[in-house]
Amino acid sequence: MKTTAPLTMIWRMMRQGGWWYVINLTVIVVLLLVELLPGLINRQVLNDLQSGQQLSIPWLMLSALLGITLTRVMLWFAMAYTNPQTRVRSENVMRRSLLARIFQQPAVAALKGSPGEIVSRFRDDIGEMPHVILQLNDIIALACFATVSFYVMYQISPSATIAIAAPLILIVAGARFAYNRIYVYRQERRRATGRVVGFIAETFGAIQAVQVAGAEQHVLKHFDELNHIREKATLREVLFDGLLDAMFRNAVSIGTAIMMFMVHKQAMAGEFRAGDVSYFVYSLGAISELLGELGIFIGRQQQLRVSIQRLENIGHDLPAERLFHDSTIPDQMPLPRLAQMQVRNLAVQWANGSYGIRGVDLDLAPGRLVVVTGAVGAGKTTLLRAVLGMLPRVEGEIIWNGEKITHPDLQLLPPAVAYTSQVPRLFSDSIVENITQGRDVADSSMDEAIHGAVFEYDIAQFEHGVSTMVGSRGVRLSGGQIQRAAFARMLYERPQVWLIDDVSSALDIMTEKKLWERFIAIRNDVACLIVTHRPQVMSMANEVIVLKNGEIAARGSYAELLANGMLTH
Repeated sequence: MKTTAPLTMIWRMMRQGGWWYVINLTVIVVLLLVELLPGLINRQVLNDLQSGQQLSIPWLMLSALLGITLTRVMLWFAMAYTNPQTRVRSENVMRRSLLARIFQQPAVAALKGSPGEIVSRFRDDIGEMPHVILQLNDIIALACFATVSFYVMYQISPSATIAIAAPLILIVAGARFAYNRIYVYRQERRRATGRVVGFIAETFGAIQAVQVAGAEQHVLKHFDELNHIREKATLREVLFDGLLDAMFRNAVSIGTAIMMFMVHKQAMAGEFRAGDVSYFVYSLGAISELLGELGIFIGRQQQLRVSIQRLENIGHDLPAERLFHDSTIPDQMPLPRLAQMQVRNLAVQWANGSYGIRGVDLDLAPGRLVVVTGAVGAGKTTLLRAVLGMLPRVEGEIIWNGEKITHPDLQLLPPAVAYTSQVPRLFSDSIVENITQGRDVADSSMDEAIHGAVFEYDIAQFEHGVSTMVGSRGVRLSGGQIQRAAFARMLYERPQVWLIDDVSSALDIMTEKKLWERFIAIRNDVACLIVTHRPQVMSMANEVIVLKNGEIAARGSYAELLANGMLTH
Protein backbone atom coordinates (compact mmCIF):
# COMPACT_ATOMS: atom_id res chain seq x y z
CA MET A 1 0.00 0.00 0.00
CA LYS A 2 1.21 3.48 -0.88
CA THR A 3 2.35 5.50 2.13
CA THR A 4 0.86 8.95 2.70
CA ALA A 5 3.27 11.63 1.46
CA PRO A 6 4.71 13.96 4.16
CA LEU A 7 3.42 17.08 2.36
CA THR A 8 -0.08 15.57 2.22
CA MET A 9 0.08 14.91 5.95
CA ILE A 10 1.28 18.47 6.60
CA TRP A 11 -1.68 19.84 4.62
CA ARG A 12 -4.11 17.65 6.58
CA MET A 13 -2.67 18.89 9.89
CA MET A 14 -3.00 22.50 8.72
CA ARG A 15 -6.67 21.93 7.91
CA GLN A 16 -7.23 20.19 11.23
CA GLY A 17 -5.76 23.20 13.04
CA GLY A 18 -8.51 25.33 11.51
CA TRP A 19 -8.72 28.94 12.58
CA TRP A 20 -6.17 28.36 15.33
CA TYR A 21 -3.62 27.52 12.67
CA VAL A 22 -4.52 30.60 10.60
CA ILE A 23 -4.31 32.84 13.67
CA ASN A 24 -0.97 31.30 14.68
CA LEU A 25 0.47 31.84 11.19
CA THR A 26 -0.81 35.42 11.06
CA VAL A 27 0.63 36.26 14.47
CA ILE A 28 4.08 34.87 13.58
CA VAL A 29 4.19 36.65 10.21
CA VAL A 30 3.19 39.98 11.79
CA LEU A 31 5.73 39.43 14.58
CA LEU A 32 8.58 38.89 12.11
CA LEU A 33 7.54 41.89 9.99
CA VAL A 34 7.51 44.03 13.14
CA GLU A 35 11.05 42.80 13.77
CA LEU A 36 12.10 44.67 10.58
CA LEU A 37 11.31 48.05 12.09
CA PRO A 38 14.18 48.27 14.65
CA GLY A 39 16.68 47.49 11.90
CA LEU A 40 15.27 50.21 9.65
CA ILE A 41 15.27 52.73 12.51
CA ASN A 42 18.87 51.86 13.44
CA ARG A 43 19.92 52.26 9.81
CA GLN A 44 18.41 55.72 9.63
CA VAL A 45 19.98 56.83 12.92
CA LEU A 46 23.48 55.60 11.99
CA ASN A 47 23.31 57.11 8.53
CA ASP A 48 22.22 60.45 9.99
CA LEU A 49 25.08 60.35 12.51
CA GLN A 50 27.64 59.47 9.83
CA SER A 51 26.52 62.30 7.57
CA GLY A 52 26.52 64.78 10.46
CA GLN A 53 22.79 65.47 10.13
CA GLN A 54 20.52 66.13 13.09
CA LEU A 55 18.69 63.02 14.30
CA SER A 56 15.19 62.72 12.86
CA ILE A 57 12.89 63.59 15.79
CA PRO A 58 14.64 61.46 18.49
CA TRP A 59 11.63 61.39 20.83
CA LEU A 60 9.45 60.04 18.03
CA MET A 61 11.99 57.29 17.39
CA LEU A 62 12.13 56.38 21.08
CA SER A 63 8.34 56.22 21.21
CA ALA A 64 8.32 54.06 18.12
CA LEU A 65 10.85 51.64 19.64
CA LEU A 66 8.79 51.45 22.85
CA GLY A 67 5.64 50.75 20.82
CA ILE A 68 7.46 48.09 18.84
CA THR A 69 8.61 46.42 22.09
CA LEU A 70 5.07 46.34 23.52
CA THR A 71 3.70 45.00 20.25
CA ARG A 72 6.31 42.25 20.21
CA VAL A 73 5.40 41.23 23.79
CA MET A 74 1.71 40.95 22.90
CA LEU A 75 2.46 39.00 19.72
CA TRP A 76 4.78 36.63 21.59
CA PHE A 77 2.00 36.00 24.11
CA ALA A 78 -0.50 35.36 21.29
CA MET A 79 1.95 32.96 19.63
CA ALA A 80 2.54 31.10 22.91
CA TYR A 81 -1.25 30.76 23.35
CA THR A 82 -2.04 29.57 19.80
CA ASN A 83 0.88 27.13 19.47
CA PRO A 84 -0.59 24.45 21.79
CA GLN A 85 -4.09 25.05 20.43
CA THR A 86 -2.84 24.25 16.94
CA ARG A 87 -0.67 21.32 17.99
CA VAL A 88 -2.87 19.58 20.55
CA ARG A 89 -5.95 19.56 18.31
CA SER A 90 -4.12 17.50 15.70
CA GLU A 91 -2.55 15.22 18.31
CA ASN A 92 -5.87 14.45 19.99
CA VAL A 93 -7.71 13.76 16.74
CA MET A 94 -4.97 11.46 15.43
CA ARG A 95 -4.70 9.50 18.69
CA ARG A 96 -8.46 9.08 18.93
CA SER A 97 -8.76 7.98 15.30
CA LEU A 98 -5.92 5.50 15.61
CA LEU A 99 -7.37 4.03 18.81
CA ALA A 100 -10.78 3.76 17.14
CA ARG A 101 -9.14 1.98 14.20
CA ILE A 102 -7.55 -0.55 16.55
CA PHE A 103 -10.89 -1.11 18.29
CA GLN A 104 -12.46 -1.93 14.92
CA GLN A 105 -10.09 -4.87 14.30
CA PRO A 106 -10.66 -8.45 15.48
CA ALA A 107 -9.51 -8.39 19.10
CA VAL A 108 -6.82 -11.05 18.81
CA ALA A 109 -5.17 -9.30 15.82
CA ALA A 110 -5.75 -5.70 16.93
CA LEU A 111 -2.24 -4.92 18.22
CA LYS A 112 0.60 -5.16 15.71
CA GLY A 113 3.45 -5.09 18.17
CA SER A 114 3.96 -5.09 21.93
CA PRO A 115 1.81 -2.71 24.05
CA GLY A 116 4.92 -0.72 24.96
CA GLU A 117 5.88 -0.20 21.31
CA ILE A 118 2.31 0.82 20.45
CA VAL A 119 2.42 3.38 23.30
CA SER A 120 5.72 4.67 21.91
CA ARG A 121 4.11 5.30 18.54
CA PHE A 122 1.04 6.93 20.08
CA ARG A 123 3.22 9.20 22.20
CA ASP A 124 6.34 9.96 20.16
CA ASP A 125 5.34 9.65 16.51
CA ILE A 126 2.04 11.46 16.88
CA GLY A 127 3.49 13.89 19.43
CA GLU A 128 6.20 15.11 17.06
CA MET A 129 4.16 15.39 13.86
CA PRO A 130 2.26 18.65 14.61
CA HIS A 131 5.57 20.38 15.40
CA VAL A 132 6.25 20.27 11.66
CA ILE A 133 3.40 22.66 10.84
CA LEU A 134 4.43 25.02 13.65
CA GLN A 135 7.94 25.03 12.24
CA LEU A 136 6.52 25.64 8.77
CA ASN A 137 4.78 28.72 10.15
CA ASP A 138 8.14 29.95 11.43
CA ILE A 139 9.68 29.34 7.99
CA ILE A 140 6.87 31.21 6.21
CA ALA A 141 7.23 34.16 8.60
CA LEU A 142 11.03 34.18 8.29
CA ALA A 143 10.67 33.98 4.49
CA CYS A 144 8.45 37.09 4.58
CA PHE A 145 11.09 38.83 6.69
CA ALA A 146 13.84 37.71 4.29
CA THR A 147 11.88 38.84 1.22
CA VAL A 148 11.42 42.37 2.56
CA SER A 149 15.02 42.44 3.80
CA PHE A 150 16.44 41.31 0.47
CA TYR A 151 14.36 43.97 -1.28
CA VAL A 152 15.73 46.71 1.01
CA MET A 153 19.28 45.34 0.71
CA TYR A 154 18.98 45.15 -3.08
CA GLN A 155 18.01 48.80 -3.14
CA ILE A 156 21.15 49.57 -1.13
CA SER A 157 23.58 47.34 -3.06
CA PRO A 158 22.43 44.82 -5.73
CA SER A 159 25.85 43.15 -6.06
CA ALA A 160 26.25 42.61 -2.29
CA THR A 161 22.74 41.18 -2.02
CA ILE A 162 23.34 38.69 -4.83
CA ALA A 163 26.68 37.71 -3.27
CA ILE A 164 24.89 36.86 -0.01
CA ALA A 165 22.03 34.96 -1.67
CA ALA A 166 24.11 32.77 -4.00
CA PRO A 167 25.82 30.48 -1.43
CA LEU A 168 22.58 30.18 0.51
CA ILE A 169 20.71 28.87 -2.50
CA LEU A 170 23.50 26.39 -3.31
CA ILE A 171 23.54 24.99 0.24
CA VAL A 172 19.73 24.57 0.38
CA ALA A 173 19.83 22.76 -2.98
CA GLY A 174 22.70 20.54 -1.82
CA ALA A 175 20.88 19.52 1.34
CA ARG A 176 18.34 17.62 -0.73
CA PHE A 177 20.97 14.91 -1.23
CA ALA A 178 20.92 14.23 2.53
CA TYR A 179 17.25 13.12 2.47
CA ASN A 180 17.79 9.36 2.26
CA ARG A 181 20.43 9.29 4.99
CA ILE A 182 18.13 11.21 7.35
CA TYR A 183 15.35 8.70 6.62
CA VAL A 184 17.58 5.70 7.41
CA TYR A 185 18.88 7.18 10.67
CA ARG A 186 15.37 8.14 11.76
CA GLN A 187 14.07 4.61 11.15
CA GLU A 188 16.89 3.09 13.18
CA ARG A 189 16.32 5.44 16.09
CA ARG A 190 12.55 4.91 16.15
CA ARG A 191 12.93 1.13 16.03
CA ALA A 192 15.46 1.20 18.86
CA THR A 193 13.26 3.49 20.96
CA GLY A 194 10.23 1.24 20.39
CA ARG A 195 12.16 -1.80 21.60
CA VAL A 196 13.25 -0.01 24.77
CA VAL A 197 9.77 1.27 25.59
CA GLY A 198 8.20 -2.09 24.75
CA PHE A 199 10.66 -3.92 27.00
CA ILE A 200 9.94 -1.51 29.87
CA ALA A 201 6.19 -2.05 29.52
CA GLU A 202 6.55 -5.82 29.40
CA THR A 203 8.87 -5.80 32.42
CA PHE A 204 6.49 -3.67 34.48
CA GLY A 205 3.76 -6.21 33.74
CA ALA A 206 5.93 -9.11 34.88
CA ILE A 207 7.89 -7.77 37.86
CA GLN A 208 6.68 -10.55 40.12
CA ALA A 209 7.68 -13.25 37.61
CA VAL A 210 11.15 -11.71 37.25
CA GLN A 211 11.65 -11.58 41.01
CA VAL A 212 10.43 -15.12 41.60
CA ALA A 213 12.76 -16.42 38.89
CA GLY A 214 15.70 -14.40 40.26
CA ALA A 215 16.22 -12.98 36.77
CA GLU A 216 16.78 -9.34 37.75
CA GLN A 217 20.39 -9.27 36.54
CA HIS A 218 19.52 -10.87 33.20
CA VAL A 219 16.68 -8.39 32.67
CA LEU A 220 18.91 -5.43 33.51
CA LYS A 221 21.64 -6.74 31.20
CA HIS A 222 19.19 -7.01 28.30
CA PHE A 223 17.88 -3.54 29.15
CA ASP A 224 21.43 -2.17 28.96
CA GLU A 225 21.94 -3.82 25.56
CA LEU A 226 18.74 -2.28 24.17
CA ASN A 227 19.72 1.14 25.53
CA HIS A 228 23.18 0.84 23.99
CA ILE A 229 21.66 0.17 20.57
CA ARG A 230 19.31 3.10 21.04
CA GLU A 231 22.18 5.34 22.15
CA LYS A 232 24.17 4.60 18.98
CA ALA A 233 21.14 5.13 16.72
CA THR A 234 20.31 8.42 18.45
CA LEU A 235 23.90 9.61 18.24
CA ARG A 236 24.03 8.96 14.48
CA GLU A 237 20.79 10.86 13.87
CA VAL A 238 21.66 13.79 16.13
CA LEU A 239 25.17 14.17 14.68
CA PHE A 240 23.87 14.16 11.12
CA ASP A 241 21.11 16.66 11.98
CA GLY A 242 23.71 18.83 13.73
CA LEU A 243 25.96 18.74 10.67
CA LEU A 244 23.13 19.93 8.45
CA ASP A 245 22.16 22.63 10.94
CA ALA A 246 25.76 23.88 11.12
CA MET A 247 25.99 24.03 7.32
CA PHE A 248 22.84 26.10 7.04
CA ARG A 249 23.56 28.49 9.86
CA ASN A 250 27.19 29.11 8.87
CA ALA A 251 26.27 29.74 5.25
CA VAL A 252 25.31 33.27 6.30
CA SER A 253 28.82 33.87 7.64
CA ILE A 254 30.20 32.97 4.22
CA GLY A 255 27.74 35.36 2.62
CA THR A 256 28.68 38.10 5.07
CA ALA A 257 32.38 37.72 4.27
CA ILE A 258 31.66 37.92 0.55
CA MET A 259 29.44 40.97 1.14
CA MET A 260 32.16 42.80 3.12
CA PHE A 261 34.70 42.13 0.38
CA MET A 262 32.41 43.39 -2.36
CA VAL A 263 31.27 46.61 -0.63
CA HIS A 264 34.77 47.62 0.47
CA LYS A 265 35.22 49.99 -2.45
CA GLN A 266 31.67 51.33 -2.10
CA ALA A 267 32.26 52.03 1.59
CA MET A 268 35.53 53.84 0.84
CA ALA A 269 33.67 56.00 -1.69
CA GLY A 270 30.95 56.77 0.84
CA GLU A 271 28.26 54.91 -1.13
CA PHE A 272 27.84 52.19 1.51
CA ARG A 273 27.33 53.79 4.90
CA ALA A 274 27.41 52.56 8.51
CA GLY A 275 23.63 52.34 8.69
CA ASP A 276 23.59 50.18 5.58
CA VAL A 277 26.18 47.81 7.06
CA SER A 278 24.15 47.72 10.29
CA TYR A 279 20.97 46.79 8.39
CA PHE A 280 22.76 44.05 6.41
CA VAL A 281 24.15 42.50 9.61
CA TYR A 282 20.79 42.86 11.39
CA SER A 283 18.91 41.16 8.55
CA LEU A 284 21.44 38.39 8.15
CA GLY A 285 20.70 37.17 11.69
CA ALA A 286 17.08 36.37 10.78
CA ILE A 287 18.12 35.00 7.38
CA SER A 288 20.55 32.69 9.19
CA GLU A 289 17.68 31.50 11.39
CA LEU A 290 15.58 30.89 8.27
CA LEU A 291 18.29 28.68 6.81
CA GLY A 292 18.65 26.80 10.08
CA GLU A 293 14.89 26.18 10.17
CA LEU A 294 14.98 25.03 6.54
CA GLY A 295 17.70 22.53 7.39
CA ILE A 296 15.70 21.16 10.29
CA PHE A 297 12.53 21.09 8.17
CA ILE A 298 14.26 19.07 5.44
CA GLY A 299 15.28 16.54 8.08
CA ARG A 300 11.85 16.52 9.67
CA GLN A 301 10.14 15.69 6.38
CA GLN A 302 12.07 12.43 6.31
CA GLN A 303 11.42 11.87 9.99
CA LEU A 304 7.75 12.53 9.30
CA ARG A 305 7.79 9.86 6.59
CA VAL A 306 9.10 7.34 9.12
CA SER A 307 6.40 8.29 11.65
CA ILE A 308 3.69 7.99 8.97
CA GLN A 309 4.83 4.47 8.06
CA ARG A 310 4.91 3.41 11.71
CA LEU A 311 1.40 4.75 12.35
CA GLU A 312 -0.02 3.19 9.20
CA ASN A 313 1.46 -0.13 10.30
CA ILE A 314 -0.25 -0.22 13.70
CA GLY A 315 -3.39 1.29 12.10
CA HIS A 316 -3.73 -1.82 9.90
CA ASP A 317 -2.77 0.07 6.71
CA LEU A 318 -5.18 2.95 7.30
CA PRO A 319 -3.67 5.90 5.32
CA ALA A 320 -2.33 8.41 7.81
CA GLU A 321 -4.25 11.24 6.15
CA ARG A 322 -7.47 9.42 7.13
CA LEU A 323 -6.59 9.90 10.80
CA PHE A 324 -8.31 13.29 10.52
CA HIS A 325 -11.60 11.85 9.32
CA ASP A 326 -14.51 10.90 11.55
CA SER A 327 -13.29 8.26 14.00
CA THR A 328 -16.54 7.18 15.61
CA ILE A 329 -16.89 3.54 16.56
CA PRO A 330 -19.71 1.81 14.59
CA ASP A 331 -22.91 1.75 16.62
CA GLN A 332 -23.86 -1.43 18.41
CA MET A 333 -26.61 -3.36 16.64
CA PRO A 334 -29.17 -4.39 19.31
CA LEU A 335 -30.76 -7.82 19.26
CA PRO A 336 -34.28 -8.88 20.32
CA ARG A 337 -34.95 -11.04 23.36
CA LEU A 338 -33.30 -14.43 22.84
CA ALA A 339 -35.44 -17.44 22.05
CA GLN A 340 -32.76 -19.58 20.42
CA MET A 341 -29.15 -19.14 19.30
CA GLN A 342 -27.61 -21.58 16.85
CA VAL A 343 -24.02 -22.00 15.70
CA ARG A 344 -23.58 -23.94 12.47
CA ASN A 345 -20.40 -25.28 10.86
CA LEU A 346 -18.23 -22.75 12.68
CA ALA A 347 -14.58 -22.74 11.61
CA VAL A 348 -11.50 -20.57 12.10
CA GLN A 349 -8.64 -20.71 9.62
CA TRP A 350 -5.21 -19.42 10.63
CA ALA A 351 -2.91 -17.46 8.36
CA ASN A 352 -0.85 -20.59 7.57
CA GLY A 353 -3.93 -22.39 6.23
CA SER A 354 -4.51 -24.70 9.21
CA TYR A 355 -7.75 -24.66 11.18
CA GLY A 356 -8.15 -23.73 14.83
CA ILE A 357 -11.65 -25.20 14.91
CA ARG A 358 -13.81 -26.73 12.18
CA GLY A 359 -17.36 -27.98 11.74
CA VAL A 360 -18.63 -26.91 15.18
CA ASP A 361 -22.42 -26.90 15.74
CA LEU A 362 -24.15 -26.02 18.98
CA ASP A 363 -27.51 -24.73 20.26
CA LEU A 364 -28.22 -22.28 23.08
CA ALA A 365 -31.47 -21.09 24.59
CA PRO A 366 -32.55 -19.36 27.82
CA GLY A 367 -31.87 -21.72 30.72
CA ARG A 368 -29.73 -24.06 28.60
CA LEU A 369 -26.15 -24.77 29.71
CA VAL A 370 -23.58 -26.11 27.23
CA VAL A 371 -20.10 -27.03 28.45
CA VAL A 372 -17.08 -27.31 26.14
CA THR A 373 -14.14 -29.39 27.35
CA GLY A 374 -11.06 -31.00 25.90
CA ALA A 375 -7.28 -31.17 26.16
CA VAL A 376 -5.02 -28.14 26.11
CA GLY A 377 -4.88 -26.73 22.56
CA ALA A 378 -8.11 -28.46 21.50
CA GLY A 379 -9.66 -25.12 20.37
CA LYS A 380 -11.94 -24.28 23.33
CA THR A 381 -10.94 -20.63 23.72
CA THR A 382 -10.79 -20.26 19.94
CA LEU A 383 -14.43 -21.37 19.78
CA LEU A 384 -15.60 -18.70 22.21
CA ARG A 385 -13.59 -16.00 20.45
CA ALA A 386 -14.93 -17.06 17.06
CA VAL A 387 -18.53 -16.80 18.29
CA LEU A 388 -17.85 -13.25 19.49
CA GLY A 389 -16.21 -12.13 16.22
CA MET A 390 -12.83 -11.62 17.90
CA LEU A 391 -10.91 -13.55 15.23
CA PRO A 392 -10.27 -12.98 11.53
CA ARG A 393 -11.15 -15.56 8.86
CA VAL A 394 -14.18 -17.04 10.64
CA GLU A 395 -16.42 -19.34 8.60
CA GLY A 396 -19.91 -20.69 9.33
CA GLU A 397 -23.12 -19.16 10.64
CA ILE A 398 -24.44 -17.80 13.93
CA ILE A 399 -28.23 -17.54 14.02
CA TRP A 400 -30.25 -15.52 16.57
CA ASN A 401 -33.99 -16.26 16.66
CA GLY A 402 -33.83 -17.50 13.06
CA GLU A 403 -31.92 -14.45 11.77
CA LYS A 404 -28.29 -14.71 10.69
CA ILE A 405 -25.79 -12.66 12.69
CA THR A 406 -23.84 -10.64 10.09
CA HIS A 407 -21.67 -8.55 12.43
CA PRO A 408 -20.97 -10.55 15.59
CA ASP A 409 -18.46 -7.92 16.79
CA LEU A 410 -21.28 -5.33 16.79
CA GLN A 411 -24.25 -7.55 17.67
CA LEU A 412 -22.98 -10.08 20.22
CA LEU A 413 -22.24 -7.48 22.89
CA PRO A 414 -23.84 -6.56 26.24
CA PRO A 415 -26.69 -6.58 27.05
CA ALA A 416 -27.18 -9.45 24.57
CA VAL A 417 -23.95 -11.36 25.25
CA ALA A 418 -21.20 -11.03 27.88
CA TYR A 419 -17.85 -12.78 28.01
CA THR A 420 -15.36 -13.61 30.74
CA SER A 421 -11.96 -14.73 29.49
CA GLN A 422 -9.65 -17.31 31.01
CA VAL A 423 -7.08 -14.60 31.82
CA PRO A 424 -9.16 -11.49 32.59
CA ARG A 425 -7.73 -7.99 32.15
CA LEU A 426 -8.39 -5.24 34.64
CA PHE A 427 -7.76 -1.53 34.25
CA SER A 428 -5.51 0.31 36.70
CA ASP A 429 -8.56 1.76 38.41
CA SER A 430 -10.98 1.01 41.25
CA ILE A 431 -12.93 -2.22 41.59
CA VAL A 432 -16.20 -0.44 40.91
CA GLU A 433 -14.88 1.12 37.69
CA ASN A 434 -13.61 -2.26 36.53
CA ILE A 435 -17.03 -3.78 37.09
CA THR A 436 -19.11 -0.98 35.53
CA GLN A 437 -16.57 0.00 32.82
CA GLY A 438 -17.77 3.58 32.76
CA ARG A 439 -21.49 2.82 32.95
CA ASP A 440 -23.74 4.41 35.55
CA VAL A 441 -23.42 2.73 38.93
CA ALA A 442 -26.62 1.06 40.11
CA ASP A 443 -26.21 -0.04 43.73
CA SER A 444 -28.66 -2.94 43.48
CA SER A 445 -27.06 -4.33 40.33
CA MET A 446 -23.62 -3.85 41.85
CA ASP A 447 -24.56 -5.77 45.00
CA GLU A 448 -26.08 -8.60 42.95
CA ALA A 449 -23.02 -8.85 40.70
CA ILE A 450 -20.59 -8.88 43.64
CA HIS A 451 -22.67 -11.47 45.46
CA GLY A 452 -22.97 -13.69 42.38
CA ALA A 453 -19.19 -13.61 41.99
CA VAL A 454 -18.62 -14.52 45.67
CA PHE A 455 -16.64 -11.31 45.97
CA GLU A 456 -18.38 -9.65 48.91
CA TYR A 457 -16.13 -11.21 51.55
CA ASP A 458 -12.96 -9.93 49.86
CA ILE A 459 -14.35 -6.44 49.31
CA ALA A 460 -15.32 -6.22 52.98
CA GLN A 461 -11.65 -6.72 53.88
CA PHE A 462 -10.45 -3.88 51.62
CA GLU A 463 -9.97 -0.56 53.38
CA HIS A 464 -11.83 1.37 50.67
CA GLY A 465 -14.31 -1.34 49.66
CA VAL A 466 -15.32 -1.22 45.99
CA SER A 467 -13.35 2.03 45.63
CA THR A 468 -10.09 0.13 46.22
CA MET A 469 -7.55 0.67 43.44
CA VAL A 470 -6.48 -2.62 41.89
CA GLY A 471 -3.09 -1.42 40.58
CA SER A 472 -1.57 -2.06 37.17
CA ARG A 473 -3.44 -4.99 35.56
CA GLY A 474 -4.90 -5.84 38.98
CA VAL A 475 -1.51 -6.47 40.56
CA ARG A 476 -2.89 -5.75 44.05
CA LEU A 477 -5.43 -8.55 43.73
CA SER A 478 -4.87 -12.29 43.77
CA GLY A 479 -5.52 -14.39 40.68
CA GLY A 480 -8.83 -15.59 42.12
CA GLN A 481 -9.91 -12.04 42.99
CA ILE A 482 -9.14 -10.89 39.45
CA GLN A 483 -11.28 -13.72 38.03
CA ARG A 484 -14.17 -12.90 40.34
CA ALA A 485 -13.95 -9.17 39.54
CA ALA A 486 -14.24 -10.08 35.86
CA PHE A 487 -17.11 -12.46 36.63
CA ALA A 488 -18.90 -9.68 38.52
CA ARG A 489 -18.38 -7.42 35.50
CA MET A 490 -20.18 -9.95 33.33
CA LEU A 491 -23.04 -10.34 35.82
CA TYR A 492 -23.42 -6.55 36.09
CA GLU A 493 -24.32 -6.42 32.39
CA ARG A 494 -27.34 -8.74 33.02
CA PRO A 495 -26.83 -10.36 29.59
CA GLN A 496 -29.00 -12.94 27.87
CA VAL A 497 -26.03 -15.15 26.96
CA TRP A 498 -22.98 -15.91 29.09
CA LEU A 499 -19.74 -17.04 27.48
CA ILE A 500 -17.33 -18.14 30.23
CA ASP A 501 -13.79 -19.45 29.75
CA ASP A 502 -12.59 -21.45 32.75
CA VAL A 503 -13.40 -18.65 35.18
CA SER A 504 -12.74 -20.67 38.36
CA SER A 505 -9.26 -22.00 37.55
CA ALA A 506 -7.59 -19.81 40.21
CA LEU A 507 -10.16 -20.32 42.99
CA ASP A 508 -9.82 -22.41 46.11
CA ILE A 509 -12.17 -25.36 46.55
CA MET A 510 -14.64 -23.65 48.92
CA THR A 511 -14.88 -20.42 46.93
CA GLU A 512 -15.34 -22.34 43.68
CA LYS A 513 -18.12 -24.43 45.28
CA LYS A 514 -19.95 -21.27 46.38
CA LEU A 515 -19.46 -19.65 42.96
CA TRP A 516 -21.13 -22.50 41.10
CA GLU A 517 -23.90 -22.84 43.71
CA ARG A 518 -24.80 -19.19 43.19
CA PHE A 519 -24.39 -19.65 39.45
CA ILE A 520 -27.11 -22.34 39.50
CA ALA A 521 -29.45 -19.99 41.38
CA ILE A 522 -29.17 -17.08 38.93
CA ARG A 523 -28.81 -18.78 35.52
CA ASN A 524 -32.41 -19.92 34.98
CA ASP A 525 -33.25 -17.47 32.18
CA VAL A 526 -29.74 -17.18 30.74
CA ALA A 527 -28.12 -19.18 27.92
CA CYS A 528 -24.66 -20.35 28.98
CA LEU A 529 -21.66 -21.59 27.01
CA ILE A 530 -18.85 -22.49 29.40
CA VAL A 531 -15.35 -23.82 28.86
CA THR A 532 -14.36 -25.90 31.91
CA HIS A 533 -13.01 -29.22 33.14
CA ARG A 534 -14.93 -29.06 36.44
CA PRO A 535 -17.14 -32.14 37.03
CA GLN A 536 -19.42 -29.99 39.21
CA VAL A 537 -20.29 -27.78 36.25
CA MET A 538 -20.43 -30.56 33.62
CA SER A 539 -22.80 -32.59 35.77
CA MET A 540 -25.45 -29.87 35.61
CA ALA A 541 -25.00 -29.13 31.88
CA ASN A 542 -27.67 -29.89 29.32
CA GLU A 543 -24.93 -30.89 26.91
CA VAL A 544 -21.18 -31.46 27.12
CA ILE A 545 -19.06 -31.08 23.96
CA VAL A 546 -15.62 -32.67 23.79
CA LEU A 547 -13.21 -30.94 21.40
CA LYS A 548 -10.16 -32.65 19.94
CA ASN A 549 -7.82 -30.95 17.47
CA GLY A 550 -10.44 -28.29 16.79
CA GLU A 551 -13.27 -30.71 15.96
CA ILE A 552 -16.09 -32.21 18.00
CA ALA A 553 -14.96 -35.64 19.15
CA ALA A 554 -18.06 -36.40 21.23
CA ARG A 555 -21.17 -34.75 22.64
CA GLY A 556 -23.90 -35.74 25.07
CA SER A 557 -24.70 -35.56 28.75
CA TYR A 558 -21.98 -35.74 31.36
CA ALA A 559 -23.14 -39.17 32.47
CA GLU A 560 -23.21 -40.54 28.90
CA LEU A 561 -19.73 -39.28 28.06
CA LEU A 562 -18.34 -40.55 31.35
CA ALA A 563 -19.86 -43.97 30.70
CA ASN A 564 -18.45 -44.07 27.15
CA GLY A 565 -14.98 -43.24 28.40
CA MET A 566 -14.86 -39.88 26.62
CA LEU A 567 -14.23 -38.12 29.93
CA THR A 568 -11.71 -39.11 32.56
CA HIS A 569 -12.50 -37.69 36.00
